[in-house]
Amino acid sequence: MEHEFDSIGRLVDEALAKARAFEYRTFSVSTRIGDNVLAEYENHIKSRGLGAIAPKNRINRLAGEMIRDKTGKQWSREADLVFVLDFAGDKAEARPSPIFILGKYIKDSRELYQTRWEKFESVEGFIVSAAQGVFGCRNAFLHGAGREDLDARMLGEGRLCIIEIEAPVKRPSDFSALRESVKSLSDRRVDFIPIRKVGRELVWIVKEAKFDKVYRATVELDCEAEEEKIRKICGIREIRQRTPQRVLHRRADLSRERKIHGIECEHSGGKTAVFKITTEAGAYIKELVGGDGGRTVPSFSQAADCCARCIGLDVLEVKEYISDWY
Repeated sequence: MEHEFDSIGRLVDEALAKARAFEYRTFSVSTRIGDNVLAEYENHIKSRGLGAIAPKNRINRLAGEMIRDKTGKQWSREADLVFVLDFAGDKAEARPSPIFILGKYIKDSRELYQTRWEKFESVEGFIVSAAQGVFGCRNAFLHGAGREDLDARMLGEGRLCIIEIEAPVKRPSDFSALRESVKSLSDRRVDFIPIRKVGRELVWIVKEAKFDKVYRATVELDCEAEEEKIRKICGIREIRQRTPQRVLHRRADLSRERKIHGIECEHSGGKTAVFKITTEAGAYIKELVGGDGGRTVPSFSQAADCCARCIGLDVLEVKEYISDWY
């Protein structure tokens, strides 16, 4: 039976040769062995009194010791590189693990999508291009904690997100080069502020988390922005919103209640006013202003008893707390 596993050293060497293309500090081993070979090997080690270690575990350990001795690298459960030894197929691979970077992005433009979409410029597109240059990666993905509209800016400290770096060739511990590249490629319309490297498990937490938000909305009225009308608008605290007409093609038509934590009029003049609005997650601000044909109640239009339109929208703050966990 020994000849069946004379290939361990050869497959390890093949995997190490492929690993030269990647930077890594830690590794793990994965093996693929057919059931018939496993059964035969199990009988083999038992007949020689080699202990009760499961065959696959024993092979993984032997291969790991070879790799450690040849490279000086350390085994880790959360490894930078995974060596895949396929005994059934008589081949070996070296697979770099993805890198997950917790951070925030700022979008100082009203002409950028958040995620990649056909040939249009996007926050994700600039980050992907920068990541490919910094990490030599095959691809990258932006996982955001919500999103803003195309024509809304994301200001303040930015929106929480995770950047997933797929198959990185380089693994720098300092992500400042990524930030500078994003700013340069986007002509400073996008800034990505890295916080720290995290695990894969945080992706779904960031995507599913619900955070209060602070907005600045410039509102145009069909009537004079009189003090009494402003007072009524600022008194709105709870609303019921049906899914906006503009997104009905991709979202279910549901009715939801949302809390408005506060509305302040920063300044007004004539038929225009600028409001600072703090809401719980999930409130649609443009519809809060205009009413969306009665689908949002109450609205600025209803409170002012005249048509109101949001002509400019900025997200000033996403009140996240996750970055403090890590």
